[in-house]
Amino acid sequence: MKAVFFDLDGTLVDSREGIVNCLRYALETLGVPLPDDARLEACIGPPLQASLADLVGSERADEALRLYRERYERTGIFEQSVYPGAPEMLDAV
Repeated sequence: MKAVFFDLDGTLVDSREGIVNCLRYALETLGVPLPDDARLEACIGPPLQASLADLVGSERADEALRLYRERYERTGIFEQSVYPGAPEMLDAV
């Protein structure tokens, strides 16, 4: 039996849109000025709690994370797209 493991997020699907939109939601809800997209995209990969602390301060990071997750569970999880060629690659495995 052959088993292959893939990391879904960032490997098979591009979740940038959902992540960035959830970050925007958290920051806007907290009344924090929005940084440019490049700064928000830099939050993809590192631990989210640390990235949020950099954006809103450590004293508000927990609330920012709660807001991020609130939107992610409702909407952000669906704001992703399959990378071109990913389905074909999986069929070939």
